[in-house]
Amino acid sequence: MTLGYNKLMNQLFANIKEKSIAHIYRKGEDIFFEGEVPKHIHLIVDGAVGAYTITRNGTKNIANIFGNNSVIPITWANNQTDYAIFNYTALSDVHVLKITKDDFWRIINSSTASKDIY
Repeated sequence: MTLGYNKLMNQLFANIKEKSIAHIYRKGEDIFFEGEVPKHIHLIVDGAVGAYTITRNGTKNIANIFGNNSVIPITWANNQTDYAIFNYTALSDVHVLKITKDDFWRIINSSTASKDIY
């Protein structure tokens, strides 16, 4: 499975790089806000991103930490929601590839390697 996954990721990265915009978020920088409608899927190339909510009394609840090869916001990317359900903040300097949802899914659906894995 690891060889197949690595092959998939290398192929997908190459295809995504052609259609994406590279961007760097600095540590502490906000990437998405809860309720925001994203313009792009972000594929994390390097770094860590925290996903969290804020309670009514102001407490920050961390829901997940995303690292290399992660897609954010995943629920929006997968059409499960129409907006980001968490706040996303760079926990380190984060290098991402920004790509439209349409281009991302066109690449995924046309990839023979992804069909072998999924």
